[in-house]
Amino acid sequence: MTVFSVLKNEDSGSQVALEAIESFPGLGILARNVLHETIRSVAHEIEQMQRQATRFRQHLLWEASALIPAALLLAILFTVVIARPIHQLDQAIKSLGAGIFDRPITVSGPYDLADLGRRLNWLRIRLIELEEQKTFFMHHISHELKTPLTNIREGVALLSQDVVGRLNVEQQEIANIVCANSLDLQRLIENLLSVSLARAASPIADPREIDLDGLVREIADRHKLYARSNDVTLDLDLNGEVLCTDLDRLTTILDNLLSNAIKFTAMRSRVRVITGRIDGDVYVEVQDEGCGIPPEDRERVFELFFQGDHPGAGHIRGSGIGLYIAREYARALEGRLQVLASEKGARLQLRLPGPRSKSSGQMESPLSGAGVEG
Repeated sequence: MTVFSVLKNEDSGSQVALEAIESFPGLGILARNVLHETIRSVAHEIEQMQRQATRFRQHLLWEASALIPAALLLAILFTVVIARPIHQLDQAIKSLGAGIFDRPITVSGPYDLADLGRRLNWLRIRLIELEEQKTFFMHHISHELKTPLTNIREGVALLSQDVVGRLNVEQQEIANIVCANSLDLQRLIENLLSVSLARAASPIADPREIDLDGLVREIADRHKLYARSNDVTLDLDLNGEVLCTDLDRLTTILDNLLSNAIKFTAMRSRVRVITGRIDGDVYVEVQDEGCGIPPEDRERVFELFFQGDHPGAGHIRGSGIGLYIAREYARALEGRLQVLASEKGARLQLRLPGPRSKSSGQMESPLSGAGVEG
């Protein structure tokens, strides 16, 4: 029976009740002992939990330390397996965009990326076939056009020579117009052939030493009659430069530059041709006194079939081929063709690597101008 039951059922003066009352101090001691034991047990549990937390935290730190090299290994693996084939695809697409078809496209990596590389290589082969078909078509159509054109020119020449009878003034004028247009048509056909050659322009295969002064004078002589008909004076300022490069391509570049300058300069004006050296490079500048090239068109004039808004002398409109061919040939010769700023007219400069034996750094000479009059 509990102390509570005894005190509830017994009289307060009974012996049993007195004994129950005397047991209260012992209960207090027991209660304090229980409290102390409880506090000690809780403290022990807390200490155990702190030690477990410390061990767990150390375990997490070790795992995190182990994950760092694992992450590096995964990054390297990603670079090798994914980034490398993506870079290969990027280079392949850039090559196709630049018209470089001689390099087979191979992509190593996951199956999907490798398959994409095979499809790009198929596209490269197809583009090569199309380029060959285009070149064949241009050569074929040019050949087919040259035959009747030759007959027209020969017929006009016979008429102009009075082989079939003397022509009156009006008939002679018509014959001259037909002859001039046949020459223009022949030049356009030859330019079309040159475009296909310029697209496939290879580096210099057989360089030779070239007297630049003599070449410029020779080309100027070719255009002397055309310049004279437009009352244009050719002013040559030559400084005795020598080049080691491809003669045919350099001739084509200079011929196109000079013919364009004469065509687009003003009537009764000058076209200047200047040679010299800049930082070891040999340069040729051709400057006219026409309407010039707007700053926004200084790069566009080298695009295929681009024609500016300003007609040349006699309202002749260009074909948009000559400067394209000139720049492609300049690149093939490891040089640079560009439009320079000019206060009057157009000023184009061709720069080519000069002979290494000569000193570099000589700047432009003044326009002393021993002229060749057209």
